[in-house]
Amino acid sequence: MAPVQTQTITAVHAFPTHSARVSKKRPTRTSTPTSKSTPKSLLSYSPQIPPSNPDINLPLLRNKLLLACRAYIPSPLLHAALTDGIYARATHWLTPQSLAASRHGRRKRYFILHAHDFSFQAVSSAWEARVGSGSQGIDAGNGVVLYVKERSEWVAFMRGYKQQGRRAGELLGEVEREVERGWRGEWRGKCGFGNDEGRGSGIGSLKGGGAGPVWVLVKGVVGRICRGEA
Repeated sequence: MAPVQTQTITAVHAFPTHSARVSKKRPTRTSTPTSKSTPKSLLSYSPQIPPSNPDINLPLLRNKLLLACRAYIPSPLLHAALTDGIYARATHWLTPQSLAASRHGRRKRYFILHAHDFSFQAVSSAWEARVGSGSQGIDAGNGVVLYVKERSEWVAFMRGYKQQGRRAGELLGEVEREVERGWRGEWRGKCGFGNDEGRGSGIGSLKGGGAGPVWVLVKGVVGRICRGEA
Protein backbone atom coordinates (compact mmCIF):
# COMPACT_ATOMS: atom_id res chain seq x y z
CA MET A 1 0.00 0.00 0.00
CA ALA A 2 1.44 3.29 -1.01
CA PRO A 3 2.09 5.84 1.69
CA VAL A 4 -0.34 8.79 1.94
CA GLN A 5 1.30 12.13 1.65
CA THR A 6 -0.12 14.83 3.88
CA GLN A 7 0.33 18.53 3.19
CA THR A 8 0.23 21.08 5.97
CA ILE A 9 -0.99 24.47 4.92
CA THR A 10 0.12 27.30 7.13
CA ALA A 11 -2.09 30.29 6.53
CA VAL A 12 -0.34 33.51 7.10
CA HIS A 13 -2.75 36.24 8.38
CA ALA A 14 -1.61 39.62 7.20
CA PHE A 15 -2.82 42.71 9.15
CA PRO A 16 -3.40 45.81 7.11
CA THR A 17 -0.80 48.48 7.67
CA HIS A 18 -1.46 52.20 7.30
CA SER A 19 1.44 54.38 6.39
CA ALA A 20 -0.36 57.64 7.02
CA ARG A 21 0.06 59.03 10.53
CA VAL A 22 -2.99 60.04 12.46
CA SER A 23 -2.42 63.58 13.75
CA LYS A 24 -4.15 64.45 16.97
CA LYS A 25 -5.28 68.03 16.87
CA ARG A 26 -6.07 69.83 20.07
CA PRO A 27 -9.31 71.76 20.11
CA THR A 28 -8.74 75.43 19.56
CA ARG A 29 -9.98 77.73 22.27
CA THR A 30 -12.20 80.54 21.19
CA SER A 31 -11.20 83.74 22.91
CA THR A 32 -14.08 85.63 24.42
CA PRO A 33 -13.72 89.34 25.12
CA THR A 34 -13.42 90.14 28.78
CA SER A 35 -13.28 93.34 30.73
CA LYS A 36 -9.51 92.98 31.11
CA SER A 37 -8.91 92.65 27.38
CA THR A 38 -10.96 95.76 26.62
CA PRO A 39 -10.08 98.33 29.28
CA LYS A 40 -12.37 101.30 29.63
CA SER A 41 -11.03 104.77 29.43
CA LEU A 42 -11.07 106.69 32.68
CA LEU A 43 -12.85 109.66 31.16
CA SER A 44 -15.46 107.56 29.36
CA TYR A 45 -16.62 105.90 32.59
CA SER A 46 -19.30 107.95 34.31
CA PRO A 47 -21.36 106.58 37.19
CA GLN A 48 -25.05 107.28 37.42
CA ILE A 49 -26.12 110.58 38.95
CA PRO A 50 -28.53 109.95 41.85
CA PRO A 51 -32.08 111.03 41.00
CA SER A 52 -33.54 114.08 42.67
CA ASN A 53 -35.50 113.63 45.86
CA PRO A 54 -38.53 115.84 46.66
CA ASP A 55 -37.53 115.99 50.33
CA ILE A 56 -34.21 117.66 49.40
CA ASN A 57 -35.27 121.08 48.18
CA LEU A 58 -32.44 122.34 45.99
CA PRO A 59 -34.33 125.46 44.77
CA LEU A 60 -34.68 126.45 48.43
CA LEU A 61 -30.92 126.15 48.92
CA ARG A 62 -30.28 128.27 45.82
CA ASN A 63 -32.72 130.98 46.94
CA LYS A 64 -31.14 131.06 50.39
CA LEU A 65 -27.70 131.46 48.81
CA LEU A 66 -28.94 134.27 46.56
CA LEU A 67 -30.60 136.13 49.43
CA ALA A 68 -27.58 135.81 51.69
CA CYS A 69 -25.17 136.89 48.92
CA ARG A 70 -27.43 139.53 47.37
CA ALA A 71 -24.92 142.34 47.99
CA TYR A 72 -22.48 140.62 45.61
CA ILE A 73 -24.92 139.39 42.93
CA PRO A 74 -26.38 141.29 39.94
CA SER A 75 -29.98 142.34 40.53
CA PRO A 76 -31.50 140.38 37.57
CA LEU A 77 -30.60 137.15 39.37
CA LEU A 78 -32.47 138.17 42.52
CA HIS A 79 -36.03 138.48 41.18
CA ALA A 80 -37.06 134.86 41.81
CA ALA A 81 -35.29 134.76 45.17
CA LEU A 82 -36.88 138.02 46.36
CA THR A 83 -40.33 136.84 45.25
CA ASP A 84 -39.82 133.72 47.33
CA GLY A 85 -37.95 135.60 50.03
CA ILE A 86 -40.38 135.22 52.97
CA TYR A 87 -40.82 131.50 52.36
CA ALA A 88 -37.09 130.97 51.88
CA ARG A 89 -36.24 132.73 55.14
CA ALA A 90 -38.92 130.93 57.15
CA THR A 91 -38.19 127.43 55.82
CA HIS A 92 -35.31 125.38 57.13
CA TRP A 93 -32.94 123.66 54.73
CA LEU A 94 -32.20 120.80 57.13
CA THR A 95 -35.37 118.95 58.12
CA PRO A 96 -36.02 115.46 59.48
CA GLN A 97 -37.40 114.44 56.08
CA SER A 98 -34.35 115.71 54.19
CA LEU A 99 -31.96 114.10 56.64
CA ALA A 100 -33.78 110.78 56.27
CA ALA A 101 -33.72 111.08 52.46
CA SER A 102 -29.97 111.64 52.47
CA ARG A 103 -29.34 109.07 55.22
CA HIS A 104 -28.09 111.89 57.45
CA GLY A 105 -25.69 113.14 54.79
CA ARG A 106 -24.13 109.79 53.92
CA ARG A 107 -25.70 109.65 50.46
CA LYS A 108 -23.69 112.26 48.58
CA ARG A 109 -24.70 114.35 45.59
CA TYR A 110 -22.14 116.62 43.92
CA PHE A 111 -22.93 119.98 42.29
CA ILE A 112 -20.85 122.64 40.57
CA LEU A 113 -22.08 126.10 41.57
CA HIS A 114 -21.42 128.51 38.70
CA ALA A 115 -20.61 131.93 40.11
CA HIS A 116 -21.91 133.91 37.10
CA ASP A 117 -25.54 132.82 37.58
CA PHE A 118 -25.54 130.68 40.77
CA SER A 119 -26.84 127.67 38.86
CA PHE A 120 -26.33 124.09 40.02
CA GLN A 121 -24.76 121.55 37.68
CA ALA A 122 -25.12 117.96 38.86
CA VAL A 123 -22.05 115.76 38.33
CA SER A 124 -21.45 112.11 39.04
CA SER A 125 -18.41 112.19 41.35
CA ALA A 126 -16.27 114.41 43.53
CA TRP A 127 -13.35 113.94 41.13
CA GLU A 128 -15.40 115.28 38.21
CA ALA A 129 -16.59 118.21 40.32
CA ARG A 130 -13.04 119.17 41.36
CA VAL A 131 -11.78 119.01 37.79
CA GLY A 132 -14.74 120.96 36.43
CA SER A 133 -14.66 123.71 39.05
CA GLY A 134 -11.04 123.95 40.20
CA SER A 135 -12.10 124.21 43.84
CA GLN A 136 -12.59 122.09 46.90
CA GLY A 137 -15.96 120.87 48.10
CA ILE A 138 -18.25 122.62 50.58
CA ASP A 139 -20.50 120.30 52.59
CA ALA A 140 -23.93 121.96 52.48
CA GLY A 141 -25.80 119.29 54.45
CA ASN A 142 -28.40 116.80 53.22
CA GLY A 143 -25.60 115.01 51.38
CA VAL A 144 -25.12 117.97 49.01
CA VAL A 145 -21.52 118.98 48.28
CA LEU A 146 -20.95 122.25 46.39
CA TYR A 147 -17.92 123.06 44.24
CA VAL A 148 -17.71 126.72 43.23
CA LYS A 149 -16.62 127.56 39.70
CA GLU A 150 -15.43 131.16 39.83
CA ARG A 151 -16.21 133.71 37.13
CA SER A 152 -13.98 133.66 34.08
CA GLU A 153 -12.87 137.25 34.80
CA TRP A 154 -11.55 136.23 38.20
CA VAL A 155 -9.73 133.21 36.79
CA ALA A 156 -8.07 135.36 34.10
CA PHE A 157 -7.10 138.02 36.65
CA MET A 158 -5.53 135.46 38.99
CA ARG A 159 -3.61 133.90 36.12
CA GLY A 160 -2.05 137.23 35.21
CA TYR A 161 -1.48 138.14 38.86
CA LYS A 162 0.44 134.94 39.50
CA GLN A 163 2.56 135.34 36.39
CA GLN A 164 3.44 138.90 37.35
CA GLY A 165 4.04 137.86 40.95
CA ARG A 166 6.65 135.34 39.90
CA ARG A 167 8.62 138.12 38.23
CA ALA A 168 8.26 140.69 41.00
CA GLY A 169 7.89 138.49 44.07
CA GLU A 170 11.45 139.03 45.20
CA LEU A 171 10.86 142.80 45.32
CA LEU A 172 8.36 142.55 48.17
CA GLY A 173 9.86 143.60 51.45
CA GLU A 174 9.06 142.35 54.92
CA VAL A 175 6.71 145.28 55.58
CA GLU A 176 4.63 144.51 52.49
CA ARG A 177 4.40 140.87 53.48
CA GLU A 178 3.13 141.76 56.95
CA VAL A 179 0.52 144.11 55.46
CA GLU A 180 -0.62 141.37 53.10
CA ARG A 181 -0.90 138.86 55.97
CA GLY A 182 -2.98 141.33 57.98
CA TRP A 183 -5.27 141.94 55.02
CA ARG A 184 -5.78 138.23 54.54
CA GLY A 185 -6.57 137.74 58.23
CA GLU A 186 -9.10 140.58 58.17
CA TRP A 187 -10.68 139.16 55.02
CA ARG A 188 -11.06 135.74 56.60
CA GLY A 189 -12.57 137.27 59.71
CA LYS A 190 -15.20 139.14 57.70
CA CYS A 191 -16.10 135.94 55.87
CA GLY A 192 -16.65 134.04 59.12
CA PHE A 193 -13.27 132.33 59.49
CA GLY A 194 -10.59 132.66 62.07
CA ASN A 195 -7.00 133.50 61.22
CA ASP A 196 -6.04 129.83 60.94
CA GLU A 197 -9.39 128.21 60.24
CA GLY A 198 -9.09 128.48 56.49
CA ARG A 199 -5.90 126.45 56.18
CA GLY A 200 -6.88 122.94 55.32
CA SER A 201 -10.51 123.78 54.55
CA GLY A 202 -9.71 125.33 51.20
CA ILE A 203 -8.17 128.78 51.84
CA GLY A 204 -4.49 128.68 51.04
CA SER A 205 -4.57 124.92 50.59
CA LEU A 206 -5.71 124.88 46.97
CA LYS A 207 -3.11 124.48 44.28
CA GLY A 208 -2.27 127.84 42.80
CA GLY A 209 -2.85 130.23 45.68
CA GLY A 210 -6.08 129.50 47.53
CA ALA A 211 -9.80 129.81 47.11
CA GLY A 212 -11.60 132.49 45.17
CA PRO A 213 -13.89 135.16 46.63
CA VAL A 214 -17.18 133.45 45.78
CA TRP A 215 -15.93 130.19 47.34
CA VAL A 216 -15.17 131.99 50.60
CA LEU A 217 -18.51 133.81 50.49
CA VAL A 218 -20.49 130.61 49.84
CA LYS A 219 -18.54 128.75 52.52
CA GLY A 220 -19.59 131.23 55.19
CA VAL A 221 -23.20 131.43 53.98
CA VAL A 222 -23.59 127.64 53.87
CA GLY A 223 -22.60 127.43 57.52
CA ARG A 224 -25.32 129.93 58.44
CA ILE A 225 -27.90 128.08 56.34
CA CYS A 226 -27.10 124.76 58.02
CA ARG A 227 -27.40 126.41 61.46
CA GLY A 228 -30.79 127.87 60.51
CA GLU A 229 -29.56 131.48 60.61
CA ALA A 230 -30.22 132.26 56.92
